[in-house]
Amino acid sequence: MLGRLFALCILVALVGGGLYYWKHGGSGLPEVEDLGEVGDRLKDAATTGAVKGAFELNRHLASLEIEIETEGGVVTLRGHVPGEEARRLAEEVAASVPHVTQVVNHLKISGGEPEARPGSERTLGESLDDRALEVRLRLAFSLDRNLDGADLKVKAYRREVTLTGEVRSERQREETLRIARDLPGVTGVTDRLLTIAEARARVPLERPPGSAAEAVRRALADNANLARYRLEVREDGGRLQLSGAVRTGAEKDLAELLARQAAGRDVESRIRLAGPETE
Repeated sequence: MLGRLFALCILVALVGGGLYYWKHGGSGLPEVEDLGEVGDRLKDAATTGAVKGAFELNRHLASLEIEIETEGGVVTLRGHVPGEEARRLAEEVAASVPHVTQVVNHLKISGGEPEARPGSERTLGESLDDRALEVRLRLAFSLDRNLDGADLKVKAYRREVTLTGEVRSERQREETLRIARDLPGVTGVTDRLLTIAEARARVPLERPPGSAAEAVRRALADNANLARYRLEVREDGGRLQLSGAVRTGAEKDLAELLARQAAGRDVESRIRLAGPETE
């Protein structure tokens, strides 16, 4: 009933407008936007929403910031992605959405995450999953009022999470670890958190000689992804030096990160990349 009344109102308005236009010869009458144009815009808006939904449902694209515009069924993608594989995947997913007639891909590759390389153990998909896991864990921390005042940093590598930063108390540390372990997708948690009191007392000059190097060795040996490599740690004139060989750039970054965290200061890295035979 309401639908018929609405249609009748539109018909009356159109007829009245036509009579007015005929009577005045078209002069002084503002241009009326074509209803077909409005329909096309609504259809393009629906297509944009459908493409966004398709990206949200793809675990490799959900965490990426991609701008989507549609005009006449042609979808344009803009933004930054971590590699060529993600760029190609975004275009393929957008092209598969109903009513998309063409995809114009203006996505740019940023150097934020390493791309998958031959011999790499962490694929691009795994890197994107790790980034999404970091975002979800930071959100989980922000939604817990018991962690107010904590300065938390999150790093995920193949779903294993390393937590660094400062907490106000041991109770906050336990709460932080509990949230991280309970997050779906997390396979392991490495605790590098410090209480504020521990952070203030952590002065490198007060360490016994060799203690920083030993702390780095333990950190590397405790990590499942790095323990198999023969990484060497030396302390020379107060400077820490890290050397050896790993297979991938991601493992090199992980080793350097863990070394800095364990030592509590900068570490000179001489790690080199080698082939799959490096063990």
